[in-house]
Amino acid sequence: MSIHSSQAHLLQDSEAQAQLIAYLRAQAAKIAGISADQVSIQQPLSDLGFDSLMAVELRNQLVTDWSADVPLQVILEGSSIASLTDRIQEQFAASAEIKFTELPISKSEPTTHRYPLSQGQWGLWFLHKLAPASAAYNVAFTTRIRSQLNLAALKQSLQTLIDRHPTLRTIYGQAEGELFQEILPTQSLNFEQIDAAIWNEETLIQQAIVVYQRPFNLESSVLRVSLLTRSPQDHVLILNIHHIAIDGVSFGVLLNELKLLYEAKITGQSVSLPAIYHQYIDFAQWQREMISGAEGEQLWSYWKQQLEGVSSLILPTDRPRLPIQNQSGSSYSFELSEALTAQLRVLAKNQKTTLYTVLLAAFQVLLHRYTGQEDIVIGTPASGRSQTAFAQTVGFFVNMIALRTNLAGNPTFVELLIQVRSTVLEAIAHQSYSAPLLVERLGMNRDLSSPGLFRASFNLLNLPKMASDFELSISSRSSSQWGDLQLEPFEIPQQEGQNDLVFDVMETSDRLVGILRFSTDLFDAATIHGMAERFQTLLTGIVADPAQLIQQLPILTDFDQQLLRSWGSPKTDYPNDLCIHQLFEAQAEQTPDAIAVIRNEEFSTYQNSTIDPISLLVIYKS
Repeated sequence: MSIHSSQAHLLQDSEAQAQLIAYLRAQAAKIAGISADQVSIQQPLSDLGFDSLMAVELRNQLVTDWSADVPLQVILEGSSIASLTDRIQEQFAASAEIKFTELPISKSEPTTHRYPLSQGQWGLWFLHKLAPASAAYNVAFTTRIRSQLNLAALKQSLQTLIDRHPTLRTIYGQAEGELFQEILPTQSLNFEQIDAAIWNEETLIQQAIVVYQRPFNLESSVLRVSLLTRSPQDHVLILNIHHIAIDGVSFGVLLNELKLLYEAKITGQSVSLPAIYHQYIDFAQWQREMISGAEGEQLWSYWKQQLEGVSSLILPTDRPRLPIQNQSGSSYSFELSEALTAQLRVLAKNQKTTLYTVLLAAFQVLLHRYTGQEDIVIGTPASGRSQTAFAQTVGFFVNMIALRTNLAGNPTFVELLIQVRSTVLEAIAHQSYSAPLLVERLGMNRDLSSPGLFRASFNLLNLPKMASDFELSISSRSSSQWGDLQLEPFEIPQQEGQNDLVFDVMETSDRLVGILRFSTDLFDAATIHGMAERFQTLLTGIVADPAQLIQQLPILTDFDQQLLRSWGSPKTDYPNDLCIHQLFEAQAEQTPDAIAVIRNEEFSTYQNSTIDPISLLVIYKS
């Protein structure tokens, strides 16, 4: 369906207005994955589970089909089909011709091949040079193939993607002090097949991790494909791309196209992929011009004021910070039950907000309870695709934006939700200002021991919407079919060490999967495991009574409670100048073989206790 702007301007006509309402109902239903008759025109879109990614999709369709530009924050702040119709009608009435920002877009690739980097690419290049052996920014699609594989068809399909998307054959370098990206006219697929016939399952996983963690040389390639073959009907596929060339939306585009191309190759049928009009280099040029213009100054003014007087998040760590980050990391994954996931969605609907906002607010409460800080700033990735022209362009568009929350005064969780929701909507409205440039202008990039503005970040990824098959890489509960190719899950840890603490929640088809990625320079695995358990305890308390004051929300696990009770008697006088974890460590030095913990009739000595000092600190604060 395509409505020309000359037709759209006739919305004073009741028939045209009804047509727009029907269109919006159909699009909202399609995006939400429900039938149109389930969408009431007075119902807030947030009731349908609309998040920022879904709002971007609806906005892009409105620009394409109706030449109507509705800001993302308007869609997310409780708009219904009826209110969107009224807004679009007012927009058309105000102007006989809708005008959009002209994009510096070339319809075909120029003869020159070297271009400046975008601000986001510049930041990733700097981090790559800081730790060139790190795999922190390798992004991989991993899957287990449990059927006969047509290897030639797979290779040809992958080569087609490289030929089709210039970012996949772009290399990066520096000349005369200036960074550049160079689009190669052609580049052959970097493919390796590894014989894994004699490997057991444990060795297969270990070797897959080794293959994934090999660093990229950005001066020669950003993509490589590995196939670990155990038998003709048992393979592990690893499609590995450096983050400088890709983001989550881009991976969704690539996997969808790869599936179509492979199916066409094995059936002998032709496939028609959508034309690509706008490339990533066009985005980089648009970004440079936007930042240097009036809009860029307005965005800089907003963020400068928003972050005035900000202080870094000071998480309790197991070890002191190193002088220079080396991006060493690990991760811990956990699943929320279907019941808890459903309760969280109901809470979001009742509070007229999104699941993302509920989880974000809960994470901020967790950080507040860990640190005691009332002014919490964390990062969250925004899509960075504010220009509809780049909706399906492959490249690194994601921009980290700052979310600053004031938890002073011990508000209720419901009161906190209102503040967080407002903060998120404002941040989305100002998302186009590059985080690396913001950090540079704020003078926060001078300490190589610290990640800069954000020491912790949060994100909720709706994999069924963004890249459904990517669920194979992070969840054991999914499967997929590409023609006669049977794909099953294959999970390995990824993207570890990007920050002190990165909390990603994946929204799968039936539940939420949490992944806590952490710096191993700072944290022990036991510390992060404890954090995950306390987060789940906190969520359970929130859904039980969201009107509780945040200081009264439960955070301690059953084990924490048991440990706390064991300290209740007899009363002992301790030095006032030592923290609880220091007392524990001192006692461990004096009596390493003494019993420290009794849990379910099992005894642990101070020497072999699995209790981490940070857990003791959290228990003490709670």
